[in-house]
Amino acid sequence: MTTVREILINKRPDDVWRHVANIAEWPRWNGAVLGLKPVDGPGGYAWRVQLPGIGWVLVSIHMDRKTRRLTYRMRGKGAAENGQVEVLLAPDNESRVRYTIHYRGWAAWWPLLRNTAVWRLSRLKEWCETGTVQDPWALDMSYKL
Repeated sequence: MTTVREILINKRPDDVWRHVANIAEWPRWNGAVLGLKPVDGPGGYAWRVQLPGIGWVLVSIHMDRKTRRLTYRMRGKGAAENGQVEVLLAPDNESRVRYTIHYRGWAAWWPLLRNTAVWRLSRLKEWCETGTVQDPWALDMSYKL
């Protein structure tokens, strides 16, 4: 199963990219990330990520700072998630963030995961625009691109 979603964020792309690229900050805006442990040092590209109801999984991350594109591969507990986050320039110096997720294993058949990209994007938008996330588990489907 693959999902692709986009959202507009009222911040410049470089500002949004700083939040996306700061992996240690993810638990502050992504409610699904309960904990992080770098596997190969603080600046590394492999992390153990703690997810609710699943536990610790391994995530490998690659960032292209020039194009503001982050890709990741998450493996564990019989499922796999490959994702890509792109921070693009939108009109009025805003950001258009495109999030693509591809699931394999049992995750590909779990209908609730279809909203994961929307949920993560809405949390990122709130974090970038306000510096806080009021309800990390809320799902805001009201935005339009």
